[in-house]
Amino acid sequence: MLRWLLHGLRLVAAALSFFLVPLTVMVAVDAVWGQGTLERMGKAGLVLVAALFLCGLYGAFRLLGRSPRRESPAAEVRRLREHGMLVEREFRVKRAFEVEDPHASQYVCELDDGSCILLRGQFLWDYEHVWSWRGLKRRFPCTRFVLQELAGSRRLHGLVCLGEPLEPEAVAPPFTVDESFAQELFDGEATLVERPYAELQHVLFHERPIRSKE
Repeated sequence: MLRWLLHGLRLVAAALSFFLVPLTVMVAVDAVWGQGTLERMGKAGLVLVAALFLCGLYGAFRLLGRSPRRESPAAEVRRLREHGMLVEREFRVKRAFEVEDPHASQYVCELDDGSCILLRGQFLWDYEHVWSWRGLKRRFPCTRFVLQELAGSRRLHGLVCLGEPLEPEAVAPPFTVDESFAQELFDGEATLVERPYAELQHVLFHERPIRSKE
């Protein structure tokens, strides 16, 4: 935030300085050729003044109007690691199925220890086949991936796909208005559950709807 504020102040100062340049030129013209020189030039003088101001404005935006350079994703990850602000957990997946949702992707993945991880969020769109028109192949679900979370919170920072892509075994129907994400299932972007994969599959495909506790 402070970086953007300083950048804004620098841009204003630069713009003011470039506006002072035309004024300085006008004063210099009057000093060399006599007071009122620009007035005697008539339209030509007005054009000269306007051109000087436009050049000053263009120069200000051209030289200093760029936004501060953003960190590259790789540099940001390195910085977070160095400061101990990034928690990385690796998971190995045996199989997965999808839960339909028009607003976000949802997956139930069976891990190699028999537990499951449930992932939900629009961030998964970047790893799916829905972007095939951009020349991107499906990368998630996959046999091995790393979740990057900000330390001290459940907020996901990134997903790194390391294994081979897996095609979901099936697609469960979407949740209805009577069902609750917070009840044992998709509680946040990533939820680890001890319930077996087959049990979750049976619940989401056959025991519907799951009624909210409210």
